[in-house]
Amino acid sequence: DEPSVGLHAADNKRLINVMKRLKKLGNTVIVVEHDPDIILASDYIVDLGPKPGNEGGEVLFSEYLDELKDMEVPQSKTLEYLFGREKKRKLKKKYREKSGTITLSGVSEHNLKDIEVKIPLGNLVVVSGVSGSGKSSLVVDVLYKILKKSRISDVGISNWTLDGEICNTVLVDQKPVGSTPRSNPVTYIKGFSYIRELFSRQKRAVERGYEAGRFSFNRSEGRCPRCRGMGYRRVEMHFMADIFVPCEECGGKRYNKDTLEVMYKGKDISEVLELTVDEAIMFFDKTPKLGEKLWILSEVGLGYLRLGQPSNTLSGGNRRGSRLQGNFQKRMIRRTYILWMNPQRGYI
Repeated sequence: DEPSVGLHAADNKRLINVMKRLKKLGNTVIVVEHDPDIILASDYIVDLGPKPGNEGGEVLFSEYLDELKDMEVPQSKTLEYLFGREKKRKLKKKYREKSGTITLSGVSEHNLKDIEVKIPLGNLVVVSGVSGSGKSSLVVDVLYKILKKSRISDVGISNWTLDGEICNTVLVDQKPVGSTPRSNPVTYIKGFSYIRELFSRQKRAVERGYEAGRFSFNRSEGRCPRCRGMGYRRVEMHFMADIFVPCEECGGKRYNKDTLEVMYKGKDISEVLELTVDEAIMFFDKTPKLGEKLWILSEVGLGYLRLGQPSNTLSGGNRRGSRLQGNFQKRMIRRTYILWMNPQRGYI
């Protein structure tokens, strides 16, 4: 599953040679990949799409590589990029008003050998290099620490200067946005509180005295007592990986029967959590604060995620998009320094 993650393009050839050797030994090697070099080095390609989420899940083509060059599959983005059908973008030199510079000198952290680096502010700056060349050391272990703490103790650097102004520093990395199935996109963006509040104001909820906490699957009064709000049960397998089966009592809905009787626009709380982000934007059109959070999530390409999708099932790209959205929703002011991790292309 994406073996090229974390590798520089220069390392791809070595990875490809390893996989080819495995094939020559009589093995079948199946790889999930986005990298064009690895795709073009394969013998047979299965392309899924055409879009993510509910709009995906179809086989667009399944063919040997040498038969694809003349194939026309309009819905396939893969073919467009593999064989140059996507319109080439011309590189244009961009000029930006100088906003200042960060200068690091005497940097000797990990593999870095007493280097000096100047970084212009107010620009899109890319730190690139082969795997192990020191990108993470420079960006995360040195630059982020000094910008966040404004001190150089315990950091491998002799001096740093700032010519300009930085109001905030944000690191967008690959850490999970939540480690348990109870965490999901809507809880991560702090939007679930708006939904719970809406349900607590519905007529049936008011009559029964339900408060907003009733609609959290972390609270015992509203969640399913059998699965404790997880929606499934873990079945331990002695000699194989554990399996997860839907809860027999709630059917995977996470809530007890009384809680599910409260409706908002004809949907119970469980059905609302099954909405995609794009669907929820329209559904909650009367709740602008929630809509703003969801809209930003859609803008970073995650509109197909379901509100209640467990965070531990999100891909690396989903997690980075969610973390980026989590910072945009704070109404970032100018002069914010954003460190965005992209394992295949370095740091931005």
